[in-house]
Amino acid sequence: MSEFEYLTLISTLRSEAQSYVMMFFTVWSAFLIAVYLVSAKLSLAYSAVLTVLYTFFLIIPMRALATNLNEIIRMYNRYFTDFPDAVRPVSGSSTSMYILFIVLLFAWITSIFFLAQRRKAIEPGLDNTDGTGT
Repeated sequence: MSEFEYLTLISTLRSEAQSYVMMFFTVWSAFLIAVYLVSAKLSLAYSAVLTVLYTFFLIIPMRALATNLNEIIRMYNRYFTDFPDAVRPVSGSSTSMYILFIVLLFAWITSIFFLAQRRKAIEPGLDNTDGTGT
C-alpha cells in the first residue's frame, strides 16, 4: 500500500470510530430521556425489558467500536513499519482505547443507576408526576 492509501484508510477508520461513539451516545441519551419522562408510568417488568433492550443496543456500537479501534491501531503499526521516515499523524494507542471503554462503561452504569433512582423515587399514593400526591 502507498502512504496515501494508508493515511486515507486510517482517516476513514477514525471517522467510522467517531460514528460508533455518536451512535452510543444517541442511544444513551434516548434512554435517559425515556427514563426521565416515563419511568413513573412503567411497571417493573417493562423497566426490565427496556433495560435489556437498551443494553443490547449499546453492545452493538461498543463491539463495533472495539473492532474498529483495534484495526486503527493495526493500521498505524503497519504504516509506521512500512514508512519509518514518514510524518507521523496523531496515533491511537491501546491505552486510549481502554480509557474510552471505561468512559462508555461508566456512562452505561450511570444510566442504569438513574433508572433505579427514578423508580425508587416513586412512592405509592402519589401521582408520580410532580411528587405532590395530587
